[in-house]
Amino acid sequence: MFHNPTLFPAVTKIIELLSTSSEAATILRPHLSNLRDELHGLPVKDNLLNQFNPQEIHNVANIGGIVDNHEDEVNLEERRLLQEAKESMTNMGALQYLEKLQSEYHLNTARLRQFSAVLAGKCGIETQSTQFKSLDGIYRWFDTNWEIIEPFTVGILIVNCEPK
Repeated sequence: MFHNPTLFPAVTKIIELLSTSSEAATILRPHLSNLRDELHGLPVKDNLLNQFNPQEIHNVANIGGIVDNHEDEVNLEERRLLQEAKESMTNMGALQYLEKLQSEYHLNTARLRQFSAVLAGKCGIETQSTQFKSLDGIYRWFDTNWEIIEPFTVGILIVNCEPK
């Protein structure tokens, strides 16, 4: 199996679903076990699932401990604040768009800050210098301003120019 950059965000989303729905856990557990077995051969740096005991794969709480390895790792408090922001969002379109930016375009917190600042300028929305300091702040800003932002997101082209 080749390393796929979208695999980790997909597994992270599956883990979120497992922790919120017992029905999802029942359906997805066998598939995750197969995925774990397939990934088990990857080097540890590419495979965070190697750190778990194979007997623990059935315990969703143990799987939920995986840390997101974006360039700027988010500490526990920031993750809690982000989860609260996601749960309080009223514009599901904004939430889906932000998740797409992170999973499909691999935008980490620093890039989301830049993107949000540029988007705010395009939309004519005034922002404070600390507006996008944290990921939860970015999510809250998108939620609050989604009605203004959404039309600008339709035709936007995102190009990731990272050196490989």
